[in-house]
Amino acid sequence: MADLLERLRYTIQDILGKKSYAETQMQKYQRVVEGIQEKLKQMEDLEEVIAQIGIDYDYLELNSFSASGKLSSTYEEKESQNRAAVESIEQHYNIGVSYVKSKYQEAQNQYEYWKGEAEREDREMKVYEKQYYEELELQKRQEEARRRERENERQNRGRGRLR
Repeated sequence: MADLLERLRYTIQDILGKKSYAETQMQKYQRVVEGIQEKLKQMEDLEEVIAQIGIDYDYLELNSFSASGKLSSTYEEKESQNRAAVESIEQHYNIGVSYVKSKYQEAQNQYEYWKGEAEREDREMKVYEKQYYEELELQKRQEEARRRERENERQNRGRGRLR
């Protein structure tokens, strides 16, 4: 009987739109995965910018012979500082991206797990629901058989009195 009540409660909650724990966890990780995907798309542009800056630096350094004297030495000094700064930014960026991708994978794994749990719950509830309706049908048949028996007994008693 407790199973029957639990199944009934689950069915009512499902109809009312209330989610099970597995379904809420699945939705939570789905939102996390989608959010991380958006951030990763935004971060893709930075790689292109860094690559373009690298091309510009290479071009300017390779053609630095056109400048002369103090201007040339100041440019080379500032350029080496800028290059070091950009390389540092790129290194931090790559570390950040790899960290975000690892967290993305964890969130994706959690989402897949909870999605499977929610699907398993739904499959189990369908089995429980089928069992519930089979039990109801069996009870109806038994009740109908008892009713027929009582009716037959009454008819038999009525025939016995008539004789």
